[in-house]
Amino acid sequence: MKKNIDTIQIDPNHDQLEIKDRAGRQHLYVWLASATIILLTVFVLVTSPQTLPPKGVQLEIKKGSSLPIVTDQLYSNKIIRSKAIFTTLMRLSGSDKHIKTGIYLFAYPRNMVRIVWQLRRGDYGVEMVKVTFPEGATNNEFALILKKALANFNDKEFVIKAKDLEGQLFPETYYISPLASTDQIIEQIHSVYLEKIQPLQTVIAESGKSENEILTMASLLEEEAKNYEAKKLISGILWRRIVSGMKLQVDAVFPYIMNKNT
Repeated sequence: MKKNIDTIQIDPNHDQLEIKDRAGRQHLYVWLASATIILLTVFVLVTSPQTLPPKGVQLEIKKGSSLPIVTDQLYSNKIIRSKAIFTTLMRLSGSDKHIKTGIYLFAYPRNMVRIVWQLRRGDYGVEMVKVTFPEGATNNEFALILKKALANFNDKEFVIKAKDLEGQLFPETYYISPLASTDQIIEQIHSVYLEKIQPLQTVIAESGKSENEILTMASLLEEEAKNYEAKKLISGILWRRIVSGMKLQVDAVFPYIMNKNT
């Protein structure tokens, strides 16, 4: 009597599919573990601030500085931990186009998110001092105003360093950092003059007079002539004397004109 023996069909591809499935799961686990490590690393870099010196770090971001330059400054001064992550944060937030220039004091450690926000808002770490210079102020008067406004300001040093910029310090209201050096203050004020005079360069060139000649004339008129008509009349007389090679004799011209315009 014959017994029926069941035969088992073995799929030759079964073991290969199982091996592939197992290998796929292993690759997925490795990828997830790697991604987790990367995300944790980024999280630590973004949220963990650098250690700063006890007195903090003072840093000047100059006008026109690009994001790579600012990033290099921050990294070289050990204010941020990663240039790549900081750059990404700045661009994603749109802050790379809104960096406020000036002198910053990083008095205590901050994570990169807060530093991005600090640069965008112009949070300099110190209270800026509001200083107003009136029209017609000389360099000496600029120095005296600054001395009253800023502690430890060296007015004599200011006058010496700004001696070649008479008439080129623009009268305006400024917000000046108490951390700024004399050179930085002069640069801040002079840069506004350069911005204002730039659109007028064509007119100056067409006048046939140099910029210094026009500044000197403006200084004379600002100091002595009190109204537009007097300034116009006096400047005409003085320019004609300059062209003719005559002495200006300002002391004689001003009293005569001023008496006629009182």
